[in-house]
Amino acid sequence: MKIAFPQAFNGGNHKLLSLKTPTSILINKDRKFENFGYEAEERYEELCLLKQHEQFYFFKHFKMKLQELKGLEANFLLADETGSKELPAMLVFSLAIKCLMEHALKYIKGKRGNTDESSILWALTVPAIWNEAETQFMKDAAVKAGIKREYLKIVFEPEAASFACRYLHINTLDQTKYKPCFSDVPIGTMYMVVDLGGGTADIVIHKKIDQMRVKEISRPSGGPWGGTEVDSNFLKFVIKIVGAKVFMLFKKKYPGDYAELMQEFEVKKRNVEHDMKKKVHFKLPASLSNICQKETRKDLQETVKETEYRDKMQFVGDKVLIDPEIFYSFFEPVTDKIVEHVTYILGTRQGSQVALLLMVGGFSESKYIQNIMKSEFQSDKMDVLIPDEPGVSVIKGAVVFAREEKLLAFRIRDVTCVAAMHIGRNKTSMAIQFRNNFKQDPNKVLGVTFQGPSGDQTMYDSACVLIDQSMNINCVGNEAEEKYKQLCDSSMEKEVEWHIFKDFILQLEEQEDNIELILRDQKNVQINAIDILKIYITHGISHLGNLYRQRGVYELMQETHFVFTAPASWAERASIRLLSEAAEMAGLKEENISIVLESEAINQYCKINKHWDNLKIADAPIGSIVVIANLTEAKGDLTFHEKKSMGAVSGAYKTVSGPWGTKSLSDGFMHTLTIILGMDLVDQFKREHPTIYNDLCTTVEVRGKRIRIDQETNVNLRFPVKNFDELCRKSFFKSFSECVEDSEYRTKIKVATVKLDIDTSLFKGVFSRVTDAIVGHVKEHQMSGGIQRNSFLVLTGGFSDYDMLKVLILPKLESLGVKTVLIHSDECPVLKGAIAYGFTCE
Repeated sequence: MKIAFPQAFNGGNHKLLSLKTPTSILINKDRKFENFGYEAEERYEELCLLKQHEQFYFFKHFKMKLQELKGLEANFLLADETGSKELPAMLVFSLAIKCLMEHALKYIKGKRGNTDESSILWALTVPAIWNEAETQFMKDAAVKAGIKREYLKIVFEPEAASFACRYLHINTLDQTKYKPCFSDVPIGTMYMVVDLGGGTADIVIHKKIDQMRVKEISRPSGGPWGGTEVDSNFLKFVIKIVGAKVFMLFKKKYPGDYAELMQEFEVKKRNVEHDMKKKVHFKLPASLSNICQKETRKDLQETVKETEYRDKMQFVGDKVLIDPEIFYSFFEPVTDKIVEHVTYILGTRQGSQVALLLMVGGFSESKYIQNIMKSEFQSDKMDVLIPDEPGVSVIKGAVVFAREEKLLAFRIRDVTCVAAMHIGRNKTSMAIQFRNNFKQDPNKVLGVTFQGPSGDQTMYDSACVLIDQSMNINCVGNEAEEKYKQLCDSSMEKEVEWHIFKDFILQLEEQEDNIELILRDQKNVQINAIDILKIYITHGISHLGNLYRQRGVYELMQETHFVFTAPASWAERASIRLLSEAAEMAGLKEENISIVLESEAINQYCKINKHWDNLKIADAPIGSIVVIANLTEAKGDLTFHEKKSMGAVSGAYKTVSGPWGTKSLSDGFMHTLTIILGMDLVDQFKREHPTIYNDLCTTVEVRGKRIRIDQETNVNLRFPVKNFDELCRKSFFKSFSECVEDSEYRTKIKVATVKLDIDTSLFKGVFSRVTDAIVGHVKEHQMSGGIQRNSFLVLTGGFSDYDMLKVLILPKLESLGVKTVLIHSDECPVLKGAIAYGFTCE
């Protein structure tokens, strides 16, 4: 870390000794470079006094202008400080970079003599939240300045700061305490880098994976919440007092005095503390008061008396004494946004594991922001650490990082394509989307097709893996299910010796949570879950590869980011890691894998489709609860989310799961058969006729979708009467029909040759039990104060498409004051939301 700085910049009239200099540049009328930094500001002030400044272009804080432009055209123009003159942005940026480059070369040659410039690597730092166009613009500006592209490395600012802090000592408020080194942080620690610069707040989560390397856990995020925003708030305060017209005249006629005003503010800004008791002494230029007198016929003191600040500002000679609370008001809008955003990130799944918050950047030198961040986030579970000289952490880290980029194990990059794989409890689906399509229409996804049982193409694949007698993989998905059915049909009375592992996600949910999970087939044969998941994911990747080949874009496979969905009940479970490790075993790189909970994906879907706005969820108060009811084929999850001010949500309560899927209908029907025939006989039927049993369950679930609340006729159900007759005669010496007649269901079920006539009330009873359970959980949280009457429930999943369920549940929720968003399963909310998560990582 023995890193040299060419000089300590001397900050002009106010003698601010700093290792940094303002991003200010002076360019002459011939579009040639004149001065940079403090020297530019002093020279421009001198030109103003001599009334010669109109022949020059003066730009200040121009770096952030890139973010204000929606498109970066090659020749876009920047307005100078007067607002009346413009120059191409590329010229301004390249001249600034060239100045710094020549400054560094002069220092290097002074220390080491003539140096081959090809032996110098140039690291150019940029905010991590910048998009590709803004970053590319900076690269082009550096090349135009004379840096060869092969000797240029772009470094993201929070990453640079993260590496610098591994070697730097850490400040504590209590100076008597030991100052630890960041290298003392244990391996495995997840920490948040909060880079507060002049223009932006850049926030990213890193994880220390060994003594040297870290990896990025979350994509960088943040906003324009840097020190210059405090300057902007100060100027708004001045304008509020004197008026926009007076201020603009002052800035145009007396640019030197304006520059001096901002330098005065810079000094006060650096020294402001969180609990100041004394007023802040401030010198206002006489020219400002003179213009105010001329334009309004009132001097500055009289003007202040007519504002809300009349009791908070006092004039003594050429100085004004300002109450500390006014000075705080310049900081508060900025610090509030920073605190709000950091709080939001800490509420996410990745953020909840953060143990350290590392403050770097020039704005982090402010005692005010340091105290705010410590009071908000310092706790027994979280340390807020500030390195010595946080303002130069980025530039020091840039040297370290440019020298050894391998220190960053991997970065979550903007991806060209996202593939979502939803391994459901019964069936699986996949979809892809390219970045350009996502920007134009987030719903424009391309589904991956699979071959169905009859040879047709379908969007769904069965969650099945078929293994032969020697425990070798034979086939996967729909093909596996169809082949196993054929084996069962051909074997007749003989036992099938093959093994089918089906609905494995459901099996994983029912086991104790550990990484050594196992799966069982219908004969209780065991296999490691991670092996089955690896086989199945490999199968999905293969189908995706075929799609890429058909479209002639197979090379994009290496650039595709894979997002796997997991049931909401898997939050904080080892099963998440199991899925991730299985994906790596299938050949995917760790940096190309994300896991998103199904409820989180549905939230993303609601955002991109404006479901929130349509039902005024956006207007709901902060803290409102949004319940995601994801009712799938096998099971249902209720996830309670709390609305955050960032327009996002975080987990509010633990997920509740229950038998609230389409399978509840077949389970209810099989329960009825068990009461009539006994459990042993039903289990025997399932064991001896597995494919017929599965077909019967499917028939019950499909038939249940057509039932209406006002239906009076019985439900006609195709039923394997012959198979049950054989079993009943062997066990009870009577037919299946006679068994039904001897049971409590004799008036509810009538047996025909190949079908049953079932009283609709039996099905309605299952629907009622499901809806009562869901509404009961919502009501329970409402009674405990967790859910307010202005909350929302998002109803989705295959079972939510059933008319009977919707007719029963909606009035019950409405009576609780809970508004309901209905999302049809054909809209693929989990897949589309997972893809949105892959691109945005929100």
